Amino acid sequence: MDGNQINMRLILVRHGETIENIKGICQGQMDGTLSSEGIGQIEKLAERLKTEKIDAIYTSDLKRAIDTASAIIKHHAQTLLNTDKRLRERYFGSYQGKVFPENRKELIVPIDAESDKELFERVTDFYKDISLKHREQEVLIVSHGVTLRTLLAVIQNTSNIESVEPLKNASISIIDIDTQTQFITLNSTAHL
Repeated sequence: MDGNQINMRLILVRHGETIENIKGICQGQMDGTLSSEGIGQIEKLAERLKTEKIDAIYTSDLKRAIDTASAIIKHHAQTLLNTDKRLRERYFGSYQGKVFPENRKELIVPIDAESDKELFERVTDFYKDISLKHREQEVLIVSHGVTLRTLLAVIQNTSNIESVEPLKNASISIIDIDTQTQFITLNSTAHL
């Protein structure tokens, strides 16, 4: 960020498990529905985060993320919930709604899907915005697996999403951003 000190704590949360996650369906920018396990996960997630001093909450505008954020905000009634389309999952085009191959590495992203460049541009744009708006604040972000991995890559100043491990449903990653970026916890599901 141009060498400027940011002084911000980010809490990144992946939405709870969905019925589509269980079935191995590519949701992309479809809404998705939390499973009974996912509902239990977000309740535990909310309990874990209830004592955090959260200054702002941003969530994808897709239902599975909003449902997750809504459980968390119950403990943070004074905090505004901001929905942001830039936090949506990657658009997988004609592949959305189809079952992933058993080996995800065999997935060929269709030509009508969002490109890596487009995904990185929208996530970088979001990151720059919150970095300016929330200096010296704690920001909670509820989003999706690929989008959060992209955000973590942006924070680490790399364009290689493969360098970031896949995130589990209802996981928490906490990052302090200052002159040096410090990962307090990454992909933690200890609260579950």
